[in-house]
Amino acid sequence: CLQTLHASVPQLKHFTFIRKKTPHQESTSEASHDPAFLLPLSKPSRLKTLTLHGHVDSVKWFDFIAKSYLELEDLTLTQLSTSQFGTKWMWQGALVHMIQSLPSLKSLTLGGKNIPQLFSKGFALELKKSTCPIKDLYIDFHTYQAIESCQFLMVVASHGIRQLKQLKLRVWEQIPGWSGVTSNLFQCQQLVILELSLSKGLMDQFPYTPFLIDDFLDHLPQLQDLVLTGAQVQVTYNHFEDLNKEDRQFALRKITLCQSRLENHETISKYLSFCCPKLEHVVLEKCEMDKKARYQQHVSLNNCKLLFTYSRLEKIKLSSLLLYLSTMQTNDYIGINLVTNEGNSALVWLNIDRSKGALIYPTYELCEDQEKCIELTDLHTKYQSPKVTAEMI
Repeated sequence: CLQTLHASVPQLKHFTFIRKKTPHQESTSEASHDPAFLLPLSKPSRLKTLTLHGHVDSVKWFDFIAKSYLELEDLTLTQLSTSQFGTKWMWQGALVHMIQSLPSLKSLTLGGKNIPQLFSKGFALELKKSTCPIKDLYIDFHTYQAIESCQFLMVVASHGIRQLKQLKLRVWEQIPGWSGVTSNLFQCQQLVILELSLSKGLMDQFPYTPFLIDDFLDHLPQLQDLVLTGAQVQVTYNHFEDLNKEDRQFALRKITLCQSRLENHETISKYLSFCCPKLEHVVLEKCEMDKKARYQQHVSLNNCKLLFTYSRLEKIKLSSLLLYLSTMQTNDYIGINLVTNEGNSALVWLNIDRSKGALIYPTYELCEDQEKCIELTDLHTKYQSPKVTAEMI
């Protein structure tokens, strides 16, 4: 099949091969019994870009690529299964040998269910060599695998992976923080996109994992896109004035927090805004926030301020936020007041969507009752006035 294809299109430069059939489904096919199916091409192709997706079920694929595509510059491998006969050590050795055989390989993308088993000390040492041609490495741990995830972090901590540009990783910790996932990633000084799922993102009954975002960005100032799931997002000090902001100019452009908890959210948002001048997108989805209030009876306690004072945001997404005033607060109506640096503002009201039933994270939709919107706006204005505030205090 592949021999015929390349013979018919000798000038092919970019090739995507999707293999949907499982090894069991192919056990009766002609291809599986064809001894020449994965033999190297009789005449090496001048292919530059290869995407191989699906059931890469034989370690022979690595040898085939190494001998058939000598000029390959960009390889993407997303794997759905591995050989039922081989061991992960065979796969690890074959991957290293393939890299050594492709002198022009500049970009390598690895993803899929069994990709975590490919990582080894030998792989990290190969990437560390000055002769290694790979400049950009993209890794997606498609599934959670406890041992392999921790082994990967240990390899990173010991040897570093300077080429790593993008990482999607799932880490489970029975005791939050024991894996040292954040400090281990400090070795990846070229990392620009990170998607990190911690314990609560994998199993809801587990606690949030502490995540000092100011310390993390201090060590990875080049990071541009950060996605956190299951994190207890914190900063070192409670007050914005106490935080170290001198010469802090981080490259972060987008931050997404899912199923996480923001401790002292006003300080966090203001710090990110001040130290991330390129910040454009903020997404908060199924997040929790604490409100440490002195006066529980104050109506305005239900206000939740996100202070992106220094940012020029292009997009902000708020989805299913929970506010705590010693107990969880769920309101029939919520208002979103967007205030610009110039002092302009727009107040939008939403009402709870009861068609979804009782949910931990309530769903809201735009309030289409204009009379109700006017009434809510009047109430909001009344309780925000200095006179009313003074009386309540």
